[in-house]
Amino acid sequence: MWTPNMASKPVVTMLAHPSSPVTAIATSRCGKYLATAGKDCKFKIFDIRNTYQSVHTYFSPAAASTLAFSDMGLLAVGFGNEVQVWKNSAQEKQKAPYMKHRVVVNHQRAQVGRVRFVPYEDVLGIGHDMGYSSIVVPGAGEAHFDAFEANPFATSRQRQEAEVHGLLEKLQPESISLQVASVGKIDSASKDIKEKEEKELMEQAISKQQKKDRKKMRGKGKIGREMENKTHQLHEVMREKNKLLYKKEYERSKQEQATLEEDVQFLDKIDDNFDPLEAYFKSGSNKRQKQ
Repeated sequence: MWTPNMASKPVVTMLAHPSSPVTAIATSRCGKYLATAGKDCKFKIFDIRNTYQSVHTYFSPAAASTLAFSDMGLLAVGFGNEVQVWKNSAQEKQKAPYMKHRVVVNHQRAQVGRVRFVPYEDVLGIGHDMGYSSIVVPGAGEAHFDAFEANPFATSRQRQEAEVHGLLEKLQPESISLQVASVGKIDSASKDIKEKEEKELMEQAISKQQKKDRKKMRGKGKIGREMENKTHQLHEVMREKNKLLYKKEYERSKQEQATLEEDVQFLDKIDDNFDPLEAYFKSGSNKRQKQ
């Protein structure tokens, strides 16, 4: 599955029929279910809202060559010269088809090529190798249609206007997402308001960039800035020198304190009555007498 906003790779890759190639594919009008047919004589119904898993699997006598959903969710399956119509095949597992029709033209079996439901009508068109046929399928068409959404009785003028409005109101690629919760996060403001907000954001970004450029250019290459840098470097050198001097002085005072403590402990061991203060005064008086 592809989306316009991701053209480089598919957004969803499903292995519908692992043992055989896919021969036909169809999507319901509501966009909830996907029907696939393969050469393994099976056709499957997938839930493509979130899970992308097979809801129901059905078997056909031969490999289906064409599939089609009606307005009311009926599924037409064509294979060989037979067409089967299944009712409520996605909601519940059905045991048998709602209708069967064999295409016979001039007493000859015709190979079915494609089947399509007529919008808002209980008619199924069948294209085969011998021409075209149509059958009535009760309950296939939408009886209570919305004329503002799609009007089957519209004139050529109304169809032209609806086509122009459809192009003008086309969804933006960035609004297409597989995440159901992200739909509520889409900005619903008008185009003028969005352009005004983008212009304001651009002006703010430009003003911020200009302020940064001014700060970078201020004082660049001036003599005053160079002198300030030199003064700052000198202050850093003097600060480092003062740190070294203070460290040396602190270590010297600490060493002297340790030496004094060791001397006091030594003298205490020799003489218990030793008084360091008295010894200091005695040493000072002896020095004066000598002088």
